[in-house]
Amino acid sequence: MSHEPAGLPEEHPASHSTEELLSPEMQSTQVARQSLDQRRVAPEVSVVIDDKAGTLAASHDTRDAASVGSASGSVKSAVEHTKWYYRTSVFPHVWTTEVSVLWIVTSVVITLYALLYMGSAWDPQGRLPHLPVAFLEDDAGYTTMSSLSPTSQALVKSMTNDTSIGMRLAQAWMENPELKNRLQWTSITQDFKSRPDARDEAIRLVERGDYWGVLYIPKNISDNYLTNLNLGQTPSAQRQQMSVEYIWDNGRHYTISTYAFQVVSASLNAISHAFATQLAAGTSGSPALVKPEFYISPISLSSTKQHPVPVFGVNISSYIMLLLMWLSAMMSITVIYKLFLANIGRLTGVRPGPAASVLKKPRPISEEHRASSNANIKFPSFQIALATVSLGGIFAFTHALLAWGVLVGLGGLDIVVHGNAGALFGFLFYFSFSCLGFVALLCVAFGVDGFAVPASVLLILQLTSSTALASFETMPGVMRMGIAFPFYWGLKGTRAYLTGSQTHELSKCYWVLLGWGFGSVLLAILIATRKVKRWKRTERGGVVSGAVEGLAVLGGTLRQVG
Repeated sequence: MSHEPAGLPEEHPASHSTEELLSPEMQSTQVARQSLDQRRVAPEVSVVIDDKAGTLAASHDTRDAASVGSASGSVKSAVEHTKWYYRTSVFPHVWTTEVSVLWIVTSVVITLYALLYMGSAWDPQGRLPHLPVAFLEDDAGYTTMSSLSPTSQALVKSMTNDTSIGMRLAQAWMENPELKNRLQWTSITQDFKSRPDARDEAIRLVERGDYWGVLYIPKNISDNYLTNLNLGQTPSAQRQQMSVEYIWDNGRHYTISTYAFQVVSASLNAISHAFATQLAAGTSGSPALVKPEFYISPISLSSTKQHPVPVFGVNISSYIMLLLMWLSAMMSITVIYKLFLANIGRLTGVRPGPAASVLKKPRPISEEHRASSNANIKFPSFQIALATVSLGGIFAFTHALLAWGVLVGLGGLDIVVHGNAGALFGFLFYFSFSCLGFVALLCVAFGVDGFAVPASVLLILQLTSSTALASFETMPGVMRMGIAFPFYWGLKGTRAYLTGSQTHELSKCYWVLLGWGFGSVLLAILIATRKVKRWKRTERGGVVSGAVEGLAVLGGTLRQVG
């Protein structure tokens, strides 16, 4: 028996490595995989993978198969990361998930802006049939008929079918769908006809806002009609113009009320022309019966404009001042809350924790500030939160005074119709404080860096649903939600002061704005107080940098600046 020399290792065929079993081509492929797995991203990669290698590895050893699969994933990742746009363009590096979210949010906001602005006032004239107006026929009939000869009386009865002119106008207007459907007409004749104060009642209905206007047929219109006929009166009757009166509130909404007046005027012109044509046809055999002047203007329209808007600037100022107060609140809250956020450590007497310098120490600008920064000053959390709103009130007062000053400078003190200019300033400041509270609440809810978007959306929503652009009747029904927001009541109040329209609702305006202002300010102070207390506890505990980084204080976000 032969023996192997001592110390020499025994050879076993099964101990050969996988590399020895692979062909040279497969071995070169595996080396390429390992090289790519180490470098991950290379300037250029050109790899050819033989499917046989994967099959052989899988059949030889499950562990080797997993290794080959990992290598294949690495190759794929390397190939994708070395595509030309990834290496040459910055775009795939900056388009992150956060950017995608912001892209979607901003797109939604712009869409809402477009829908609210354009949708709310797209076709107000097309929605005028929803505008309520009233028709009051108060004609007393032919009271002077007895002064005519029997022949003339019979002639008049045959020409008019023994129907008063007021009744004929009411039938032509209310029974003609083409005219009636131009506005939402309602007859109030049965309620007020023959009353001595019928016209005063019509004015009261317009003042109260029940109707946008009332078309009033006066008591003497039939008698005036007789004066346009040559009936042999002795003495000869002087011709009187047949006229109807439209009573409307111009200060309620300058644009919509003007549209309604134009519709009434056009409708009366059509009726007047038809009336003259019928009269000319009925008297064709006796043309001298009708005085020639009658055909020039058969029936005229007199306008009684309640609370007229003297200049267009008054109409625009009624809501531009409110817009300025909301923008003032947004700017003031941003500045004030960032100021308090930067000084929160000094105001609370709490030094930032050891994790990081999350608040930059304010630079003293005076000896008083230098002394206070070194002193051990500790203010209660509630006092700090209350100070933010109080400081905002000073901003609001100043900005309201400036906006009011521009208005008075342009129109003079007499620009205010109801009350005086001082009362208008008081209401404007009252409204600005409501805006301040509302915006402060948004700030503590969304953060000083994040409240601008919801505040802007609410501004557009209020501006478009507050009847600034069009009335509720001429807007889609969903826009009636504006009655729940401060802007609607602020606009109603400024119009009351500037034009005198619907002053009976001023007290309601004050109460609604008080509820919004007081409620919002109270909630903002309570939430801010809670956040300051939470920040104090967090800082005293020395929370790690990541936790402090996302902590909200006074509606702001503490950001690492050190």
